[in-house]
Amino acid sequence: MATRNHAPSIKYALNSLLSQTYPNFELIILDGASTDDTQKICEEFAEKDNRVRYIRKETNGGFINDFGNVLKEGKGEYFMWAADDDWWHPTFVEKMVHALENSKKHDVAMSHFSERRTFEYNPESVTNIFEHNYTNANNFDVYKKMIKAKVNPIFFHGLYRREALNKLYRRMIPNCIDGFTIFNCEAALATNFYSVPEVLYSKYKNPEPITARHEFIKKTYEAGFPQTKYLLTMLSWLLTSPNIPIYRKPFIIPPWLKLAYKNKRKIVNEFV
Repeated sequence: MATRNHAPSIKYALNSLLSQTYPNFELIILDGASTDDTQKICEEFAEKDNRVRYIRKETNGGFINDFGNVLKEGKGEYFMWAADDDWWHPTFVEKMVHALENSKKHDVAMSHFSERRTFEYNPESVTNIFEHNYTNANNFDVYKKMIKAKVNPIFFHGLYRREALNKLYRRMIPNCIDGFTIFNCEAALATNFYSVPEVLYSKYKNPEPITARHEFIKKTYEAGFPQTKYLLTMLSWLLTSPNIPIYRKPFIIPPWLKLAYKNKRKIVNEFV
């Protein structure tokens, strides 16, 4: 878990993770120089539960770097990034591990998920439920789903084989308006996604715009040509990926062209 200044929500996320039925895990928290009560809350959890390891950085390196830094701290066979305002059903980790243990061709597993309006999970606060079925889909079909970016790029927060995730995150996430979608597109063409057909995960639906939550995305918009740069970054990132087999790279172009055509008005407006 990479976190910064999320004291209002983090205790609910930590309680959820520490209530998992799968016992054999380490919860690594990397705090990017929080200035609120995040440090105090995390230290209290670490004192009470020896599965928690708290690491504090004295400078804010940005969440993309912190995702990479906390990944480097992982030692287990599996790894997942846990958001500091999300919720996991008690059987989430157990069922994701079971899925990957029983299907060696898949490198990431994720359940169906919901969105909710409150930090503390409550079924009454759920606003939407999202389902997916990628287990038996080919890489090209999953890529076509990922590139549309119509829903939260949820497989970023799935349970990965750590070795596969290390390869995918070697270049981290591209600096553009939606690096998460590009990451998921690369993963879709590089490996296979396992969909667990149960709602075992819930995302907090933050009412603030993404530019208010993430400074680097705000700067990307302010620098100009955000949509144009996003599309060009995506194409370059995927074509140069060391993780995507060469024979799959021709499949990158048609969905990308379709996406570019769909956004042609935005692109033209940026130049005008």
